Amino acid sequence: MLADAPQKPPGTALLWAEFIALHRKRGSNGFGPSPISESDIFYRQRNRGWKFASWEIQAIEAADRAYLEVADKKRSERK
Repeated sequence: MLADAPQKPPGTALLWAEFIALHRKRGSNGFGPSPISESDIFYRQRNRGWKFASWEIQAIEAADRAYLEVADKKRSERK
């Protein structure tokens, strides 16, 4: 699914890498992937030793919502 994503804007490679790192650690609730939580983001910042700007958190959350929408659509199509 992520391979089908549109090209990322220039200058966003680091932020995309952070999203992918968070995405790879996401859990599942038995009905599909769980959203990336605020605590996931907090611990990622702590472990990296720096803090995301508010717009970066908003971008991660927007990418997460888009991923979950696509995952839900694909799951619905398989039924």
